[in-house]
Amino acid sequence: MTVALVYDSVFGNTAEIARAIARGLEAGGRLVTLLSVAETRSFDPTGYELIVAGSPTRGFAPTPALNEFIEGLPNGTVPVAAFDTRLDLDTIHPAPLRWVVNAGGYAASRIGEALRRKGSRSA
Repeated sequence: MTVALVYDSVFGNTAEIARAIARGLEAGGRLVTLLSVAETRSFDPTGYELIVAGSPTRGFAPTPALNEFIEGLPNGTVPVAAFDTRLDLDTIHPAPLRWVVNAGGYAASRIGEALRRKGSRSA
């Protein structure tokens, strides 16, 4: 299986997670192309059997650069998976702020929604 793993990272945490996911997929026999979103200017999804997209959660959403990447993808039915990096709810204080973050959501669900709008299905 060929996998394109595209990520954006602000402080390096999402890049670290992306590399770990890529290593895990490769250990399972997948051929992985790991790309930061900045490296996707001429990205062609043709030939990939899975696209994995990841971003830090910034303002309850993925980064603008990752959103732009997703919007630039052609409509299709390539299976997709999404991941994000975020604060652990239990570490957010005070409690009202924890409620706001919980209510606002995280990047992965929004990445998945955007990819599904493009006609992709979840892996």
